[in-house]
Amino acid sequence: MGNEYYVGLMSGTSLDGIDAVLVDFSSPRPQTVAAHHLPYDARLRQTLLELSHAPNPALHDLAEMDVRLGRLYAQGVRELLQVANCRAEHVRAVGCHGQTIRHNPHGNYPYTVQIGDPNVVAEHTGITTVADFRRRDVAAGGQGAPLVPAFHAALFRHPGRERVVLNLGGMANICRRTPTGLYLASIPARPMPCSTAGRCAIWVRPTTTTAVGPRAAPACPNCCSACNPINISASNRPRAPGANCSTSSG
Repeated sequence: MGNEYYVGLMSGTSLDGIDAVLVDFSSPRPQTVAAHHLPYDARLRQTLLELSHAPNPALHDLAEMDVRLGRLYAQGVRELLQVANCRAEHVRAVGCHGQTIRHNPHGNYPYTVQIGDPNVVAEHTGITTVADFRRRDVAAGGQGAPLVPAFHAALFRHPGRERVVLNLGGMANICRRTPTGLYLASIPARPMPCSTAGRCAIWVRPTTTTAVGPRAAPACPNCCSACNPINISASNRPRAPGANCSTSSG
């Protein structure tokens, strides 16, 4: 079997920059081929902070930043492939999460907003780009993070051992994988002492609920099938056959 190269792009709420990774999925256990970090400059970071915290950000500013980040993600992909000495036509797809500007999975109208136009990424790299990973899960009643449990289950499950994975970011979550099932817990998205984190880590609920401190909110019970990202093919290249995504018109 030949190589199955995919690129993953991530920029977290720390706003330090873009992390890009080239991964080979041709074997049962994915292999990292290369990684690259493209830092945000101070001015861009400040602009993103202002957009994230402004009560009513201007639509024009959001739209322009959407395109600007799309170009920056594309630059990150090109630089990554240069580091890896890999040509764009050898990559089956790019997974682009985008930069979170708002995340509010509670309330009467739950929503989550990420910017970094995947159309721009596809156009500037010539590679099929998959995006919009969160909104379908929020629409299904989840917290907007459907891929982490599936990834942890696929990569770390063991028939005879229990394993716990801490994903520490702006919003931390814990996956506890037992030989018989998967359990999840979330930690509130705010600074907290280690003792608080430890207590949250102890409180684990089945995957049908997400424990957040003293309260619980419904999560998507079928996190894998609920994920329905948007697939955008580069204008000069058809969608790579076998790319693990489906198309949404929402």
